[in-house]
This record gives sequence, C-alpha cells and structure tokens, in this order.
Amino acid sequence: MSTSFLTHSRNESEKLMGDVVRLLGLMLGTLWYSELSEELSSFRASMQRPESFSDTMLKEAMTNLKKMGIISIREGMRATSKDSLPDMLVALNDLPDFLKALQSDSDIRQYKRISSL
Repeated sequence: MSTSFLTHSRNESEKLMGDVVRLLGLMLGTLWYSELSEELSSFRASMQRPESFSDTMLKEAMTNLKKMGIISIREGMRATSKDSLPDMLVALNDLPDFLKALQSDSDIRQYKRISSL
C-alpha cells in the first residue's frame, strides 16, 4: 500500500487524504464521520491550509483511502447527550504501523508544536 500522498501530494484530494490519515492517527485511529469533518477543519486551520472543503471532497478522499485499504468505514449509531444518531465510524487500519510512520511526519510534528503553545 502506497502512502506517498503523505509526503508528496499531487493535488488537493491527496492533501485531504493525508490530513484525514494524520488526524485519525492523532485521535488514536477512530472518529465518527460527523466529528471528522469538524476536527479536520480545525487541524487544517492550525496548519494554515484551506479550512473549507466540501462534503463531496471529503467523501471522495475517504473512498480513495478505503480502496487503498488504509481506512475502514462502518455504519453505526453515535450516542449523544440526548439520543443516538446514525453515523459512520471511520477507522485507520494497521494503527500501530501508521502511528509509527506518523512519528516522523513533519506535519504531525508541526501540529504538536502549535497545539502545545
């Protein structure tokens, strides 16, 4: 499985794919889709990247990552303080390998520096 998009993104879609993987790594591998979009906007703002992306762009990035075997997506019910809502659980496959690989990722290092200020 190629992860060259993490270091050599050819287009905005690959940059978004890389940021999804980074964010999932930071969140220890899983996030609900409804949380992923919001967290991704915050992450990208911190990294001085365009915060806005369409739902279609995010779903395309996730579809590509799923085809590559990097993430899995499972429908489920996300509990809230009042009830349960249908959502999709997005999980990073091979979490230990990705966490190890992301330790040397320059964007992760920069984000950790920024967020510790």
